[in-house]
Amino acid sequence: MSHVVLEHVTKRYAGHNALNGVCVSVEQGEMLALLGPSGCGKTTLLRCIAGLTSFDTGRLTIGGADMTGVPARKRPIGMVFQSYALFPNLTVRGNIGFPLTVRKAPDVKDRVEEMLELVGLEQLGDRLPNQLSGGQQQRVALARALSPRPEVLLLDEPLSALDAQVRHRLRDEVRRIQHQIGITTVFVTHDQAEALAISDRVAVMNSGDIEQCAPPAEIYTAPSTRFAAGFVGNRNTLELSATGGRVTAGGAFDVPAPSDRVLCMFRPEDVELSTEGPGARATVDVTVFLGATTRVYAQADQAVIFADIPSRAATAFSPGDAVYIRVPDDHVQTFPA
Repeated sequence: MSHVVLEHVTKRYAGHNALNGVCVSVEQGEMLALLGPSGCGKTTLLRCIAGLTSFDTGRLTIGGADMTGVPARKRPIGMVFQSYALFPNLTVRGNIGFPLTVRKAPDVKDRVEEMLELVGLEQLGDRLPNQLSGGQQQRVALARALSPRPEVLLLDEPLSALDAQVRHRLRDEVRRIQHQIGITTVFVTHDQAEALAISDRVAVMNSGDIEQCAPPAEIYTAPSTRFAAGFVGNRNTLELSATGGRVTAGGAFDVPAPSDRVLCMFRPEDVELSTEGPGARATVDVTVFLGATTRVYAQADQAVIFADIPSRAATAFSPGDAVYIRVPDDHVQTFPA
């Protein structure tokens, strides 16, 4: 059942369309990521759900109730801001309990302790925000958003201020907590790995539109638009001419062509390198060690192709070596150039 539904939502700022009739729904208990470059409209869309930004046309429902025009304070949402926005003069317990106190809830103390346990901060309840690490502050902000038992949780790039190692650990923790309590969640991120790792579906946004909304595996392996294919993950992109309705790329692959000039896109991990062929002949330019994999750049005709291969196998390739490139036909996506 769809819990959050946006129907033809538009938002215009000083002659610029931030949202172009966006339609999207979020199922009960689902985590939806809004992913896209800066200025694509993802934060505007999140703020429209929260009631912090009004939209010009369209409709929003939460749990079947029309929320269009309803003030933010009356919407059944909890929100974690990018800056966390903790009260510096309140302890961890005070911050978590603040929305409960405002609502004059009868079980403030018990609910605060429950939230402390949920986010793993049972021993830090009496500390002030400036006595916490960035990761701990993020947990407090999450607990505060969840303490009033909202129907929907909104996250505005909550991990972007953290260093990479802490961010990777906490993104999994956020997913665990969301899954444990089963709350419908929408979060904004520009981090592709973050969106793919913890969401049930990803909405790829571009210039106020949703280009594709699908499970992470589908977004990664079968992007439906040229923008989604180029934005999510790393891809080789070749602009080639078709002959007889097909494009062959010098023997690297042979696929149907949707037009006379074609953009052929394929992942670096799908590129097969060999020293004896078959495939398109190329010359190794440089190799870059990435840990478990090594990226091999090879010059083929007028294009440079990069391949990610297991580092143990990469020792067979050195700059200047002649190699042959093959890409499985079903791993090549084509779009009109």
